[in-house]
Parts: sequence; structure tokens; C-alpha cells
Amino acid sequence: MKKVLAALFLACFLFVSPSHAQDLSKETRAVWVTRWQYKTEADVIRVMDTLERNNVNTVFFQVRGEADAFYASSYEPWSSELTGTLGKNPGFDPLAVAVREAHARGIKIHAWMNMMTLWKGKSLPDDSSSSVKHILNTHPEWQIKNAAGETMPLDGNYVFADPTNLQYQRHLLFVVAEVAKKYDVDGIHMDYIRFPSPLWGLSPENVVRFERQKKIGGYADMAQWRRGTLTRFIGKMHTLMQKIGKNQELSASVIGYYQDIWGWGYENSGSFDKYLQDSKEWVRRDYVSFIAPMIYWTIGAKPEFETLVKDFTTTLPAEKIVVGMSTTSFSAEETMKQVAVTRKYGARGFSLFSFESNASFWTTYAKEIAGWGK
Repeated sequence: MKKVLAALFLACFLFVSPSHAQDLSKETRAVWVTRWQYKTEADVIRVMDTLERNNVNTVFFQVRGEADAFYASSYEPWSSELTGTLGKNPGFDPLAVAVREAHARGIKIHAWMNMMTLWKGKSLPDDSSSSVKHILNTHPEWQIKNAAGETMPLDGNYVFADPTNLQYQRHLLFVVAEVAKKYDVDGIHMDYIRFPSPLWGLSPENVVRFERQKKIGGYADMAQWRRGTLTRFIGKMHTLMQKIGKNQELSASVIGYYQDIWGWGYENSGSFDKYLQDSKEWVRRDYVSFIAPMIYWTIGAKPEFETLVKDFTTTLPAEKIVVGMSTTSFSAEETMKQVAVTRKYGARGFSLFSFESNASFWTTYAKEIAGWGK
């Protein structure tokens, strides 16, 4: 019975409707590998072995989480995740190893970088052992503020930078340029490229900037100004990648729910309204090669997976959509059905979050997964 079910799932998986016929050899089959999944060179090799064995052809390999680095950086300290000490050299370069091992297996690798998260802790970064100081210590003015001029508390959650801060934007451009120039990555994959909520970015300084720019930019309110300022930054990043000229893609993980046009009323709905992230506009302006909407819901639920896939792939070029899917709490059977949906609507492909989130995923269903796209 197991073999019969597996065959049925695989048959569903490989079915593609004639109106959206795809060359599955070109389909993006990606996995997000978080910064917590490796500490040694052997860990990186094990990850790449697993991806190769399961016919994954793209990896989003995380190398920046909290304004720290999992590679040799001139601008930010080595992450404490690697050694327990912020700024301590781990004795190997994770990104260099990942690039070498991915390419040796024919896997494309995109350097996955959190963009607006500065820190996650209950105290300031201890960079006393680091030659490169942490920017939260050197530039506290880059933190995002609310209308009262208050910064986010150090309570164990992410502290955000202000996406509209031009000095912080400049810092990010330097950080990304170093990675793109120094490493033979196939792309830069941006994450947390948004505001934490509509309550942030409303500092008195930003209100003054908005008042100066609203007529020139045609901004009706602060929300539109913040979205527009972030979109212009994406444009700067696009221009940077074009100047570097290595034919590397620029992409972004985005909230998987653009606007609640269905009246679902989901509390985390609406990247456009709640997170001031106009990801569709980034695609329309051709600032990014693709976006990966994180559609971490199931088929038939609310929010509804297929409805959201259809929304992105019918309002934008489908070949610019890599559908993000969660394997954290959903079964492999559900994931297989979701992959069939991405193919039904002609998406560029899909990406699984994440490599380590479901330990049984790569073992129990290895045979079925290895057949994807073949």
C-alpha cells in the first residue's frame, strides 16, 4: 500500500496542465538552510550531500542574521553562533565552503541575508573580542523608532534597523557588494526586507523627511512614503548588482500574503499594509529576479495556499515566483500536493523551509523526493 500511495503522490507531483506546461529540468527546487544548521566544514558538506541526494538544485544559504557574518567580512563581526564568541574566527569560511561544495554538485547557491534585523538578545552585543565592531554599538542611531522616538527594546526579539535610514542603506550596499564580489555566489537572497509593523518608522525625524518629500514623491501618507523609500532601496540594490556585473540574481523572501482581498481577517495578513513591503512593485519594476512568497499555510485552509499561489502567479510573471513552503509542521504528503499547485500555475519553482525543520522529511520520503523533476 505504501508503494501504491507513493506512486500516486509522485504521479500527482509530475502532472502539469497543458496550459502551464513546464520544462521541469529548469524548475527551481530550493531549500533554505538556516545559520543554525552548521558550525563546521563537515556540517556544510553534509548539508550539500543531502540536497544533492534529494534532487535539490538551489540552496538559499544563510550568511547574515543579526548584522553579523558567517563569512570573512570587513564590515561585520563573525557570528557568535559559530564559536560562542562574537568576532571569533571559526577557522573556516562557511560561505566559501558552501559555494565550493554546492557548485561541485551542480547546485546553485544564493547568499541568504537578513537585511533589517540588527540584533536578537536582552543585552547589547559583546564585541570586546572582535576587531570588527557590531553596528548596534557603533551606530545606535540606525535603529528604528516609533512615533515617540523610542527604539525597540532588547527583550530577546529582533531589534530592527530603520529601512529608510540612508546611512544604514549605504552600509548594506557595502556588505552585499563585498559578498557578491568576493564569492562566486549565484545570487543574493534578501530576507526581513521590511518594517516590523506600521507602528515603526514613525520617528519625529522621519515625519520631517516625509513632509519635505511628500509633494515631490506624491506620497499621500507616511505608510506610502515608507513603502516607497524601501522600494527605492531595492532599486539601489538592483543597480549595485548590475554594476558588479557577475550576472548574479537578486531575490527576496517576502510575506506570502500581499493584501487581504478575500476578507479572511488573518492577523498577520497583508505585507503591503502590515509590513509596508510592496514586493509586487519590486517585481513590476524589475528590481529583483524573483521573489519567494512564504506561503506557509495548507491547501483548503484560511489563509489558503492555492489561492495565494494563484494571486502571485496571475498578477505577476509566474516565472518570477518561487513559492515558499513550510515543512515545519506539515506532512510530506501536503508538501507534495503543494508542489503540484506551484506547477499548475507555472511558477518558477518552490523552496522548502527549511533544511532542518522536519528531521523525518529527508529520510521517510527520500525516494519520492529524489524523483522530483526527473
